[in-house]
Amino acid sequence: MKIFKILPILFLVCSLTACKTRQDTPLSSSLVSLQTLDRNGFSETISNKDRLQRFAQTDFLAPQPYQKVLRVFGRDQAGKSGSKITSYHANGQISQYLEIAEGRANGLYQEWHPNGILKINAHVIEGLGDVTDVAQMSWLFDGENSVWDEQGRLSAVFHYSKGVLEGMGVYYHPNGQVARSIPYIQDNIEGDILVFDEQGHQLEKVPFTQNKKQGIAEGKALDNSWGYREEYSDNQLQTSSYVCKNFDSLPGVVNGEGYQAIFKDGYLSNLVEIHRGRLAGSVRIFNPDGSLKSMCHVHNEKKHGEEWEYYPCAPARDALAIPPKPKVLVFWNEDTLQGITKTWYSNGVLESEREMNQNALHGLCAAYYKDGTLMLMEEYERGKLWKGSYFKKGDKQPVSRIEEGHGIATLYHGDGYFLRKTSYEKGMPLTHE
Repeated sequence: MKIFKILPILFLVCSLTACKTRQDTPLSSSLVSLQTLDRNGFSETISNKDRLQRFAQTDFLAPQPYQKVLRVFGRDQAGKSGSKITSYHANGQISQYLEIAEGRANGLYQEWHPNGILKINAHVIEGLGDVTDVAQMSWLFDGENSVWDEQGRLSAVFHYSKGVLEGMGVYYHPNGQVARSIPYIQDNIEGDILVFDEQGHQLEKVPFTQNKKQGIAEGKALDNSWGYREEYSDNQLQTSSYVCKNFDSLPGVVNGEGYQAIFKDGYLSNLVEIHRGRLAGSVRIFNPDGSLKSMCHVHNEKKHGEEWEYYPCAPARDALAIPPKPKVLVFWNEDTLQGITKTWYSNGVLESEREMNQNALHGLCAAYYKDGTLMLMEEYERGKLWKGSYFKKGDKQPVSRIEEGHGIATLYHGDGYFLRKTSYEKGMPLTHE
């Protein structure tokens, strides 16, 4: 698998954990307040000493009937206040545990899978004192942090120094072998990223300097089913060459122009167009047998222009060949669906065409039976259906209509048999029959 992009660590890739025991570290001061949020969204704050005493021996790392519990403790001998947050999965199992000092995240953080297996173990030194996604993005970590999968197998280990990645980050295969190692210095990737198979054989080496690819990256399958050599300058791909068993030859990059091949699980996964050393233009996505699955176009790291999806067909020996049977065509404008969308049956007959505006249906929509006769005509306004006519196969008069957003849509399969009826009011569906 080629390293194409290194994502942010920790919660964007769930890469933390170190020990598999549940921990609820004691505080020297007593409980002074308890805030609970139940599964119906009802919150309660308890500060009465007699009521608090009932919770003194409660194990909040055991299953609970709450969404979240905040325990607030009195000030310690140094005059500092502390608290703990625990949250719970829908099945009652513990989900998260966070220690807080002076209202800020500071101390142990743990997270569990719904089956009770520890997922994350980390040490937080600063950030918002809550376990929401927004709060987690503000946290700074320190020390060793790791993650386990739902079977309790170690997935990754990273090291932090006061919020900065330092040392070797390591991902693991399910069998415990190292899958990838990433060297960090002051939050930057510095050195060679190495990729290994499940038997410990090195497959790839990608050099980085100051978080940018720099130098010659090489990768090769042990069975010679694929291989590549790429040369980078300041993160820009200058030259490259590729081999893959499914193709007679693969295009490469010369002077920053051409195509980059990306391999995954032993086959060609993507073929992306390179302009001035960076991704710009077409992106082809392949099936494991070498046949083209889909193709889109990218501009400024966003989908822009045509995107095609194709019916399965015999793989071509030419990676740039276009399959003969399109299935779907959509148009993008900077990651937003905009323009005509079309679909086809496997026999090549047009199945539907509709107008999209800002990711919503807007304008005319038509659908056809497999023999090419009209199935329906609709008109949408910003995602709402305001007008429609629906036809049985071979009939010229509609069996149902929608006018000004009210009426019944009668839908049929491409072969002509009835599927369902849907009632509409104010352009929105109500019931199915």
